[in-house]
Amino acid sequence: MGDRNGLQLATLIPVLGRPHRVQPLINSFLESRTPGLLVFIVQLDDIDELIEVRKRESGDIRVIEVIEARTWPEKINTAIQQVHADWYMCAADDVLFHKGWWKATEQLRKDPTVGVIGTNDMGNPRVLAGEHTTHPLIRRQYVLDHGTLDQPGIAIHEGYKHWYCDDELVITAKMRGAWAFCRDAKVQHLHPYWEPEIPVDDTYRLGESSADEDRAVFINRMSAHIVENVT
Repeated sequence: MGDRNGLQLATLIPVLGRPHRVQPLINSFLESRTPGLLVFIVQLDDIDELIEVRKRESGDIRVIEVIEARTWPEKINTAIQQVHADWYMCAADDVLFHKGWWKATEQLRKDPTVGVIGTNDMGNPRVLAGEHTTHPLIRRQYVLDHGTLDQPGIAIHEGYKHWYCDDELVITAKMRGAWAFCRDAKVQHLHPYWEPEIPVDDTYRLGESSADEDRAVFINRMSAHIVENVT
């Protein structure tokens, strides 16, 4: 059963400057038998990427063109506003979907208290310890009822450019008793931190450039929340 439009899962892929990753990502999506829609969120000025995804658009592969949305959180939120599904896999173009990842989350998805499910990126030490996730599976109703730390209806706080937005999501879900981790839901992160043969490109560098700024946003937001609840 899906939402009012019958869609159980939408896999959201914000992209930037990696047209060569489009076909491998689609292959992984199809070979893993991931159900539902594969949604690329592309900036209009990212011409080569836009051409590549448009060539492959079909019934199960959708493209959302954005102008103002530039960051990963903004693109994820834009897609959630436009695509109605029960669950959203919030990923990127540098992932490999392993067969059975969606099936592995079945029991957790049946628990109405679970709003955020952590998938296994097979690289990040905190993820491997079951404490974190870089590619969250988020229930739509959780977004509508709770959202970010302080914004019901918004999945990812847009004050972050790239880093630490997943930290806020996970910690907030844990505080609400809405977090679960699924080790067998393998959505491998093909990232140079864990895969040395993968080169660090301009897109990775752009994300890294905001790390200190994003960390400050995270600390300020979490500190403010603690103070508010203590006082």
